Amino acid sequence: MHDTVNGAPALVLAAAAYPEGGLSGGHVIILWNTRSHGYFISIHFAVSPSGTGYSEPERLTAAVAVAESCRRVR
Repeated sequence: MHDTVNGAPALVLAAAAYPEGGLSGGHVIILWNTRSHGYFISIHFAVSPSGTGYSEPERLTAAVAVAESCRRVR
């Protein structure tokens, strides 16, 4: 899935479950570049604290929101 993070093109991936998905099995992965710096976020949140599962669209949307909240720190 293609999206944007703060206006920059981003690639949003849903990794296969472990073990097929490897170390990031079951994660949502976002990759993007901002001002010549590459960024990568891998987030795993398949089940809410109450035990209710999130749908894949909910997980992808939330992961993009987390990426958009990131700021470079010197």
